[in-house]
Parts: sequence; structure tokens; C-alpha cells
Amino acid sequence: MLETEPNNMLSGWRRIALEWSDVPLRAVLAATFIVHGYEKIFVFGVSAFAQHLPPQVPMPAVMAWVAALAEFGGGLCMVVGLFTRLAALGHMAVMAVAIMTVHIHQGFKMHADTSGHAQGFEWQFALFCVALCLFLRGDLRAAPHAVAIAMTAREANGARPMPGLAPSWRWLAWQVPSPFCCGKRRARLSSPRASISSAC
Repeated sequence: MLETEPNNMLSGWRRIALEWSDVPLRAVLAATFIVHGYEKIFVFGVSAFAQHLPPQVPMPAVMAWVAALAEFGGGLCMVVGLFTRLAALGHMAVMAVAIMTVHIHQGFKMHADTSGHAQGFEWQFALFCVALCLFLRGDLRAAPHAVAIAMTAREANGARPMPGLAPSWRWLAWQVPSPFCCGKRRARLSSPRASISSAC
């Protein structure tokens, strides 16, 4: 019995670390894309951004709006923990297009050209990999959306609601069928016994 207790404690810490390990990934991706998306929409303007797109990008006016909304809207979704896989897929698409159309011929390592502009796709590739990790993982316990689902499920199962917090988080538990969740998983989410770690 004494030999199994340290193993159980270690496995418990590993489980907690796994469930919360997406917090730094979600934070760095959300902060980066919200800042850049905000600048495209509210500072420089999407039309100005479209004029600076390389000629190999098709439909620059449309693609500029797609990139800006994917960055800003997807970043907000990352903060809330809502549609994480869809938001991560949008970020991956933006970074893939940026790499293939602009930075692929500049080399991997980031450097500055003679005019001081950043060259290379090192940074874009790193963000792509972070988004890929979140796309594969989905929402874990740390996502506010997953927390709201679990709290709503507890109330449906007879638990007392948390005073003062319920009105602010209840809307986060709003569920929309996701193409990245199978039917059995959606059924588990709708069950009163749904757990936080079951969130998509």
C-alpha cells in the first residue's frame, strides 16, 4: 500500500499537468493573434492590409478579411475556450498561407533585411505548431467553456449553483454541434454527468 501511494500521487500530478498544460499555449496564441487581428481591423484597416498582400495571394480583399477575422475572432475564442479546434484551424490556415506565399523563399531563420523588415518563416512555423497542438487537444479543464459546461452539468445533477458567478459564466455552456466532435462525445456533453475533461 505504501509503495502505491507515491505512484498514485505522481499520476495525479501528471493528470493535473496534462489538463492544464494548454493554458500557456492558449495564452500565447490568443495574445498574438488578437493583437495582430486588432491592428488589421481597427488600426491600419483591412483595405490597407489587402494592398500589402503579395500578388500571388488570390482575391486579396477577401483574403484580407478572412485573415483578420480568423486572427481577431479566433484569438477571442481561444481566450474563452469556445470552438477551440475551429479557431486553431483558422490560425493554422493563416500561418500556412503566410509561409507558402510570403516567407518560404526567405529561409527558416528569422532575420531582418536591409530595410528592417522581418524575414524567414521561423515565427510563423512556431505559431502553426502551437495552433496544431490546440487543434489536436481541443478544450481541456482550463478552458472557461469547459468549466461552464461542467458547472451547468453539476447544477442539472442537483448541485447548488455558485452564488454570483452563475449569470456571468452560464452563457459559456451554450453548445453548438461541432464537426470535430463525434456523436457519442456530443451525447456525453449533453448528459448531466458530463465532466470537464469531456469538453471538446
